[in-house]
Amino acid sequence: MSSTILVQDDVVGDGAVVRAVTLCQPARRNALTPTMLLQLIEALPKAPSSSSQPVRAVVLEGAEGTFSSGFDLSALSPFDEDDGLRVVDPITPAADALERCPVPVVCAIDGSCFGGAVELAAACALRVASTTATFCIPAVRLGLVYPATGLRRLRRTLGRNVERVLLVGRPFSAVQAQSWGLVHDVVDDARGQARSIARVLARNAPLAVSGTIAALAVIDKGGSDDVIEGIRRNTLESADLLEGVAAHREKRPPKFGGR
Repeated sequence: MSSTILVQDDVVGDGAVVRAVTLCQPARRNALTPTMLLQLIEALPKAPSSSSQPVRAVVLEGAEGTFSSGFDLSALSPFDEDDGLRVVDPITPAADALERCPVPVVCAIDGSCFGGAVELAAACALRVASTTATFCIPAVRLGLVYPATGLRRLRRTLGRNVERVLLVGRPFSAVQAQSWGLVHDVVDDARGQARSIARVLARNAPLAVSGTIAALAVIDKGGSDDVIEGIRRNTLESADLLEGVAAHREKRPPKFGGR
């Protein structure tokens, strides 16, 4: 089985690794297939690591100047006269994996970011778009209602602007995406900026980074402050906190071990 996901690890200092995960099906504008989405899940780190070269940040990008044209419609199940089009939802497991990734995922968006690719982007911790990027979720023009998990994720990301995106179903610019909360930065070089951000993230205290991701997820899902306090307590008892404070006092770069 040929891979439609490329993975490249880059050591950025003190053994910390930034992993670039590239959607790679350029002949089809990186259209998302079930196989590609499974490979994407496999490419993500599954737990914080204290190994000598741990993955501390991930960059998600598309090959050859396009993020993704969305889910490959040719991969949909055939129409059945009794049941209609049997549409599985392979996007949600991949988006869930991105959202739950224990290290921050920075999404670099060039060219087209359509359909399910928008949900993948929305699941990432940070999103950087090029000035020429274009976004669209054309589900209503295809006759589809988005799955519940995807709707909740888009609502959290876009707020009241989600109706404009989903009901109109027309392309919109990177500047509009930024004003609506879908992307954080709009720059000339999205890939370069995303990798630069990831290198900064990779040098931060890993327990604090993963804990902040987890705590924000608790808030998004209406969890209790007690759960967040438990996450915070884990960092208060960590060797990384001692190292961070010592490095600050000694005016030197910290050497975090993820413990």
